[in-house]
Amino acid sequence: MPTSLPDYAVHPAVAYQKAVLANLEATTGASIETWVARVQGEGRADRKTVVEWLRETHGLGGTTANLVARVTLEGFASVDEAAYLEAAPRYVDALYSGARARLRPLHDALVAMCLRLDPEVKVCPARTMVSVYRRHVIAQIRPATRSRIDLGLALGPGSAGAGLIDTGGLAKGDRITHRVQLTHLSDLDSRVSAWLREAHLRDGTV
Repeated sequence: MPTSLPDYAVHPAVAYQKAVLANLEATTGASIETWVARVQGEGRADRKTVVEWLRETHGLGGTTANLVARVTLEGFASVDEAAYLEAAPRYVDALYSGARARLRPLHDALVAMCLRLDPEVKVCPARTMVSVYRRHVIAQIRPATRSRIDLGLALGPGSAGAGLIDTGGLAKGDRITHRVQLTHLSDLDSRVSAWLREAHLRDGTV
């Protein structure tokens, strides 16, 4: 366990989802409460089938359909800032539970390295990864195996270096374009620090 928890920030997706909900009736003709009632009336409890039904039967876009499904199945707390901040430490604990617990010190040291970049840098956990933001996402921390963390980086074209792996993100239009594999605290060397600084400085241009 870490000696002290970082101050997690609200994931930008939460604010976006709240905005979608606020405009849902104007864009779809029905409030979120109405959509929830419709889904519940169908007796659907699987997220995938809910999304498919909303898209195919009602013509909702993928983002809206997924959001309606999430609120229906998980409740309104899933898009509430306070609820997110309460859940954030649990997301991280779950990522490093069981066989992956040995990676937690490496994760915590990596988060501390990211936070030293700039007072404006924000750390935003999710269920499958921890994202690092300035204005946009600059890095993603993900336990890939029980013995390895993958650090994704928004480096754009032309970046290279020993140990830096092209993710194919540039061709797909993803912000995360490269990753580096980390297994020990000693891997957090000057190369990793430099790549993080580059991703931080390039924010807004890639």
